[in-house]
Amino acid sequence: MKNIYKIISGAALIAALASCDLNTTPEFDDADAFVAFDVTAVSVNEDKGTLSIPVTVASVNPMNVTVSYVTEDGSAKAGENYSLVDESAVLVFDGTTRTQNIEIKITDIDNYTGNMTFNIRLVSAGSLKLGAESVCTVTIVDMDHPLASIVGDYTIVANDYFAGSTASWTMTFMTDPSDEYVIWIDGLCQGLSGYPDVDYRFFGNVTMAEDGQSVVSIALPCGQKAVSSVNGNDAVLWSFDGEGVNNTGNITMTQTEPGVFTIEEGYGIGYDAGDGSVSLFGLYLPGAVLTKN
Repeated sequence: MKNIYKIISGAALIAALASCDLNTTPEFDDADAFVAFDVTAVSVNEDKGTLSIPVTVASVNPMNVTVSYVTEDGSAKAGENYSLVDESAVLVFDGTTRTQNIEIKITDIDNYTGNMTFNIRLVSAGSLKLGAESVCTVTIVDMDHPLASIVGDYTIVANDYFAGSTASWTMTFMTDPSDEYVIWIDGLCQGLSGYPDVDYRFFGNVTMAEDGQSVVSIALPCGQKAVSSVNGNDAVLWSFDGEGVNNTGNITMTQTEPGVFTIEEGYGIGYDAGDGSVSLFGLYLPGAVLTKN
């Protein structure tokens, strides 16, 4: 069977290229003008006071337009947790500016309520279209969380059993959305940093001082699985006594001074290889120290 080749003459090729301008820039005119939020999600501390959320008219030429909006309660309630500074809920663009702000007054609640959310929705822009970003979700961050003082990034210094040397990396404490006395810890093991898409957080149960104001310790149950697996294997927390590992009991983090924790037990993260052995991503001796950044 012969191969058939189609040959285009030079003149035809030039004509074809001339009819297709690869550098043509899509044109935007005021028939395509729209109104939208600059951002679709905002987090604000409850003691912020007034929050400003920008809304922009996207057009070639400045335009006169009236934009109306509404709020939609979620866990945050209008009148209790937030309120509109301008109760008319209208933005008037007079052609001198393309961006204006919706202003929200945030109410600081003294007691702990947890983070709360609500939406702001653009509902009308006169003759203009509403853009895809027509809803902005606002999260009010509760600053009264009993674990607020320990949440954040820490630098951990630990003795790496496998390397036979000291290692240091960043560990992060995060609150639990449903239990105020549970802390989630990301970065417990340096060895898992090569798996950026794996969620290997572990949780710990917090013990508070009698005054309820400060954290005494965090107990991480051994045997618990990370939020997701690593290469199809369950990443499990193990204790380490210097000779062997065990998946029962707790790994205890004790706060020795504000912002400083010591991990009393040795520990490792890995999976049961099924032959009586454990494959570990990292293994650390007792006495690791975490210092809040």
